[in-house]
Amino acid sequence: MRRPLCLLADEPFRGIAPRDAEELTSVFVEIAKSGVAVVVTGHEVPTLHAMADHVSWCTSGTTYELGPPALATVHEAFRDEYLGTWISSPVS
Repeated sequence: MRRPLCLLADEPFRGIAPRDAEELTSVFVEIAKSGVAVVVTGHEVPTLHAMADHVSWCTSGTTYELGPPALATVHEAFRDEYLGTWISSPVS
């Protein structure tokens, strides 16, 4: 497919070198700029947080639409249950 509407990348940063993660992030950003919706799953919080326009959190059978990364970090349950020590206080 040459012009997809959406690209789903399931844990693409798992087990790759930091340099490769930077390059992959750049690729995802460029694809998104071309108008393709890029959906990325994973647990690499700093990497995903830095490239995200919107955060959706799926846990215990429920999906939470948290909005932009800065807004997601002030969601108490997301911060406590998922972010943990990565972020100790809300970002404004």
